[in-house]
Amino acid sequence: MTKRPFDWGAFGRGVKASLCTGGVVLSGSFIGYGALVKASGLGVSEGLFITIVVWALPGQVVLVSTLAAGAGIAGAAAAVTLTAVRLMPMVVAIMPEMRFKGHPRWLYFLVAHFTAATVWLEARRVFPSMDQSERLPYMVGLGSAFMTTMCVMTVVGYQLAGFLPVVLAACLIFLTPCYFLLGLLASAQDRLDIVSMVLGGGLFAILHHVLPQFDMLIAGLAGGTVAFMVMRLSRRRKDDE
Repeated sequence: MTKRPFDWGAFGRGVKASLCTGGVVLSGSFIGYGALVKASGLGVSEGLFITIVVWALPGQVVLVSTLAAGAGIAGAAAAVTLTAVRLMPMVVAIMPEMRFKGHPRWLYFLVAHFTAATVWLEARRVFPSMDQSERLPYMVGLGSAFMTTMCVMTVVGYQLAGFLPVVLAACLIFLTPCYFLLGLLASAQDRLDIVSMVLGGGLFAILHHVLPQFDMLIAGLAGGTVAFMVMRLSRRRKDDE
């Protein structure tokens, strides 16, 4: 079977798309991350290595924080793995939308590595209007441009660490989850998305005071599951009427 070629002209459009609002927000967050690396006593080369290998800001913050606290490599790796679990559904959701048989697997592993919150939101926004042959090249361009820019911003934040107040650095890091939440609300396609986010947010506010170690994990699983069950029952009742 002849493999269907990718349209690599979309690579440049992906690079250009990195200049979007999400890219600006992410840049600010990585300036804060660079300052955190400096404050934690790590070198700029270590901060860059973590950016390239982990490539998910919450995981990077967890890794830097646990290393600064004196945790062992095994404990730090386990903590980062737990934060990265949330990315698996994102990869599973978008990978079938750009996969063709006959192409080397390393391309798909590369896109999977690039898939973090901002990249995933951009994919959800543009994929419906793109041909399937354009999607993987677009994602490679977007992801590589993001990673290159964020490496630069890591260095910038590291150099500015002496001038940035700790509170400001923390606020900059917090920009990305705020943007992700707003992006999810903007791209919500039906009531199930809204209900799951509302339930998850409400449960998180409660669980943070009860089980702070597992608040986000439990809130996400419970909120999504309950929302799915409620919407399924609602649709079943409508079908019975």
